[in-house]
Amino acid sequence: MIAARVFLIFYLAISLSGCEQKSEAVVSPFNNLIVNPNSDSSDYRFVVFGHMRANHREASPNAVMREHVDRILESKPAFVMHLGDMYYHIDGGSMEAIQEWIQERIDAPFFNAVGNHDTMGGGYVDDNGEKVVGWHDTEVYQQRFGPLYYRFTLGSAMFIVLDTARDFGMSRAQRRFLEESVMRAQENVGIKNVFVFSHMVFWSYYNPDMQPLFQYRHPIHPPVDKNLFQDVVRPVLLPLITKKRVFLMAGDLGGGGSYLQTYYHRDKEFTYVATGMGRTSRDAFIVVSVVGDEVELEYRSFSGKGAAALTSFNAEYWNSFYLTHPQHAARVDRGFSARRPD
Repeated sequence: MIAARVFLIFYLAISLSGCEQKSEAVVSPFNNLIVNPNSDSSDYRFVVFGHMRANHREASPNAVMREHVDRILESKPAFVMHLGDMYYHIDGGSMEAIQEWIQERIDAPFFNAVGNHDTMGGGYVDDNGEKVVGWHDTEVYQQRFGPLYYRFTLGSAMFIVLDTARDFGMSRAQRRFLEESVMRAQENVGIKNVFVFSHMVFWSYYNPDMQPLFQYRHPIHPPVDKNLFQDVVRPVLLPLITKKRVFLMAGDLGGGGSYLQTYYHRDKEFTYVATGMGRTSRDAFIVVSVVGDEVELEYRSFSGKGAAALTSFNAEYWNSFYLTHPQHAARVDRGFSARRPD
């Protein structure tokens, strides 16, 4: 009964968000903690990162996350936004285990932009060397953690969380949701910043300005005749940029030592950030500070070492890394080439 009540509050909050200047409190379906938009929220911080899963044998987060989870709480965030892939698969009690871990270790409201692994069963090679075929069950995810896409507001910001996890398109229902969210952001003069969270780094697909990110990231290759960002999402978001700032943040990075974990790009329309974990010393997260109408993005490593400006993790950085680490480039390029369409 308690879980059902929390889910109902979360559902109402995300459904009503943006209708008025005041909205319902948002309750995390992961640890039952509350983000209250009606509190004094002119100045606050939140934390963003993704891909905290371990391998298929572990239901808990990866070792870097387990060891350094306190780092993400040092800034006393108003909430934590995870960008997908909390666990490897939904088999073997993984969903229950990750929720229990979040409740025990993260004392800020926790949210998730659903990743492909978050709704996936199977998809691995077992101890006998047999491949367990992957499949997806979105219903079991929604029953425990709520809708696959949603929005809420806090202070001068609207947060739109998309479902990009299982294919390279967008359902009509989700597109209507995105259009409605943008309309409400436009109508609300108090909203100055719009954050669009997703798992897939879909805005990099076939984008020449982000070629190294598209080439060297965790290698998934969309069909050339589908461009979710250019064909669907960008046209919907464009009306916002005359009066509001738009940030797109995605978490499907990492996947091991040959991949980089942080990316930054800004053009005349949007600011783009990708942040994921690969169980390496480069694993990092982003602290976002909202001060009145202004936004500041800060890179922080989980280890506490290697301080750097977020803006330094640009295309030049990625190209330089793979030029000076040819062994990693060779491994990634093989994966990239194997998925390259004819």
